[in-house]
Amino acid sequence: MNPINDKRETKDDRGIGSFLFWTFLVAVTYILSTGPAAWISRKFDNSQATSFLGTIYAPAASLLLDTPLRPFGVWYLGKWIDLYPVI
Repeated sequence: MNPINDKRETKDDRGIGSFLFWTFLVAVTYILSTGPAAWISRKFDNSQATSFLGTIYAPAASLLLDTPLRPFGVWYLGKWIDLYPVI
């Protein structure tokens, strides 16, 4: 047996698991970064930055506030900003 072929097979075997792990990690990080982005948007009253952050984080905010994840989303975003004037 050739050691190079063994190494390649091992790399291929863990490839899908590694891909799924990193995809999940990036998705969770994106969703959880909604809180700091909302805080930055409120702290620095710049309409251009607020518009940009609103565009980038609209899918994550929708996921957190318009799905069954709403209780978690309200709790989590409430840790970063005052939600009651918004909701």
